[in-house]
This record gives sequence, structure tokens and C-alpha cells, in this order.
Amino acid sequence: MDDTVNQAEVLDEATRLMPYWWKARRELGLTQDKIAALLGVTQGAVHKWLAGKQRVPNERLLELAPLLRFDPTEIRPDLARFVKPLSGMSPSEDALMMAHMFDKLDDQAKAAVETVVSGLFAASKSQRKP
Repeated sequence: MDDTVNQAEVLDEATRLMPYWWKARRELGLTQDKIAALLGVTQGAVHKWLAGKQRVPNERLLELAPLLRFDPTEIRPDLARFVKPLSGMSPSEDALMMAHMFDKLDDQAKAAVETVVSGLFAASKSQRKP
């Protein structure tokens, strides 16, 4: 995959990402700080992605998708070959199904899921090569 992109492509991706960001912010109370903590990046990095100042790295986009409830191929179609649906449905249907399941949980269960997810992201981050 060619990682060379121009600024117009970065802005286009950010434009496609923004509706999901605003919806998650409004409905789930997510903030740039919370997203950053879950992904193990700085709030500044999240801001740059959302502002179209910096391209979201592929791995981060795939991690961001379930948090903001979007199909990563809607933002970056070239990722389709890397995204495998969990249930035989499309990635966006999978994300929606998981979001609906999460929404049905009580606050204590949601907190437990968030703790597990944070741990998984941390473990994944520690296994990455520098």
C-alpha cells in the first residue's frame, strides 16, 4: 500500500470522518482526550487527524472504527483487503451490531468493557515494533 498521500486526500478523509466523530461525541460523550487514551496516542494527534492536518495511520484508523462506529473502508476504501467482518456481515454492519450490543449494557458492564478494551489496546501497543 502506498503511504504517500497529498494534503487534499488527507482533508478528504478527515471530512468523511467528521460526521462519525460528532455523532460519537454527542451520543457517547467521547472526547479527543478519551479517544487518545484508548488508542495510546496524544490528544494532539487525534486533533490533527480530525482537522485534516495529518493522515490517520492505517492501524489507528482500524482501532478508531469501532469507537466511532464506522466502517474503515468508508474513510479509506483501500483498507478493504485488510478488514474481515466478524459475522459474515459487512464491517459497518459488524460495527453497528457491536455498538447496539454495547448500548444495551448497564453502566457497570460498559465500564468493564472499556477497561478490557483499554487493556487490549495497551497490550497491542506494547507488542508493536518501535
